[in-house]
Amino acid sequence: MVNKIKFLSNLNKALKQIEQEIVERAIVCLETGEGKLKAGDVFTTDYEVEATVDYYLNDHDEPAHRWWGYFNYKSTIIEKDYDMLLDNGNGTDWHRESYMPQLDEPYCYLLHDLIDHSHGRLSEKIVDIEMIWVDVIYADQKGIKVNKDGSCRRLEYNEKEGGYE
Repeated sequence: MVNKIKFLSNLNKALKQIEQEIVERAIVCLETGEGKLKAGDVFTTDYEVEATVDYYLNDHDEPAHRWWGYFNYKSTIIEKDYDMLLDNGNGTDWHRESYMPQLDEPYCYLLHDLIDHSHGRLSEKIVDIEMIWVDVIYADQKGIKVNKDGSCRRLEYNEKEGGYE
C-alpha cells in the first residue's frame, strides 16, 4: 500500500519544480514574442503563450485532469503575476482545504488544482498517477485583412482603439 501523505509530499515537490520551469519557459516565450513585435517581424501580428499540465493514471490513455494557464507580457513580465503559479513567494499553502492532508511543505498551486479542481474524481486514484505531461506553447500569429477587392494587408494593433485594423 502506498503511503498517500508521502506520495503527495513528493508530488508537491515535483510540481513546485514544474511550476518554476513553466514560468521560466513562458518568460522566454513572451520575450521572444515582444522582440518580434518590436522588431517589426513581417509575420508576427500578435503572439500567445499558454501552458497545460496533464495527469495520466496508469489505466488511461486520456488525461485524468488538466490544468491550463495563459501568460501575457504585461501581467507576467511587468507585474510578475504568474497565473497562480509560484504562489508569488509568500510560502503559505495554496488554499489547502480542510479535507487535504497536511504535508511537509506548503501546497503549490498545481497540487491544489489537481486535488481541489478535479472535484473529487481523483481523491482515491491520485496515487495511481503515472505520468505528467507539460506543454508550454508559443504561437506566432499573423492577421490578414482582406479588402472588398480581394487585396490583402497585414493587420496592425491599434493601441487607441484596443483592436486590430
